[in-house]
Amino acid sequence: MVEWISSTPRNRARSSSTSVPSAERFSSRELSRLEFGARLLDLADDHMLPILDRCKFVAIFADMIDEFFQVRVVSLEDKVAAGVQTPSIDGVRPRQQLESIRERVLALVERQDRLVLDVLLPELAQQDIAVVPFSSLSAEDHERMTKYFDENVYPVLTPLAVDPGHPFPMISNLSLNIAVYVRDDVTVRNVARASRCPIHCLVSSRPTRRSGACWKTSSRRTWVDCSRA
Repeated sequence: MVEWISSTPRNRARSSSTSVPSAERFSSRELSRLEFGARLLDLADDHMLPILDRCKFVAIFADMIDEFFQVRVVSLEDKVAAGVQTPSIDGVRPRQQLESIRERVLALVERQDRLVLDVLLPELAQQDIAVVPFSSLSAEDHERMTKYFDENVYPVLTPLAVDPGHPFPMISNLSLNIAVYVRDDVTVRNVARASRCPIHCLVSSRPTRRSGACWKTSSRRTWVDCSRA
């Protein structure tokens, strides 16, 4: 049964006198989002879960942080740049929110780094999944990775000049780019160059191992960062 309430001056006065909930009853939307990221790291640190699932939770956390800065942090920075001082529903002003976000994000990212470097990578290595530097490979694997770089990575690299005659190139969002100075042997002048790294710089390899007089392919799965080759 729906009860109809007439819009009389008395009812309007009763509605206007209703107290508004205080800001203490609300939590920050941005900090609540970061706490969701903390729960993702909790799952990544859960030894009862499969190791690859835990790595996936770390990847989801990293994607969430990227999106968080692209959308929510940028919005707050725009408000600060515009001089907006109006507090949000939780009573916190934009600049104060940015300070709280920075403090929380630094702690979460530090935890993520320690989790990946000190926990996940060693456990992956125990499961024969390793991420190794290029310098640690054997001579044969060096040759194979160099061939892969020359045939698959190098052809898609597009160096761009950066000088008064060339505008600064557009940097794609969430892309890895390398900026270098190249010396011209003729003019003895340093020229700035920029190049975007292809997304498949991280390649899978099966390092070989010595067995008697021949080399055999190992079952160990290794990932080599070709961008450091």
